[in-house]
Amino acid sequence: METAESKLMSFVTADLICQSHLDKTLSTWDSIINDMEKEFVRCKVIRHTVTKIWNKDGIYRIGFLWEYPDHESYLKTQVLIKEVKKRFEKETNLPVKNYPNRGIVMSDKVFS
Repeated sequence: METAESKLMSFVTADLICQSHLDKTLSTWDSIINDMEKEFVRCKVIRHTVTKIWNKDGIYRIGFLWEYPDHESYLKTQVLIKEVKKRFEKETNLPVKNYPNRGIVMSDKVFS
């Protein structure tokens, strides 16, 4: 099976106030995404990756990378992400500061 290529990506970083909030964020987010997996597949999302970001400042930061085949998939997914955020806020009530970014893939090197 051929893998779809990402044409559009969005990357959101989220700052949290402590390690326990980071852990709760990761477990709750994964649970919600897993519950909604079929909806994300229908929107043709290529990949969703969550990272723990190391930094010199000691900030508890995670990153959410989303990869899409096209703008249409991105727009459809935004509706789902809003639903994920609502569920997340309701289930955790954690203070999270988000920094969203998105971009069009200009260069992509695969080394394997």
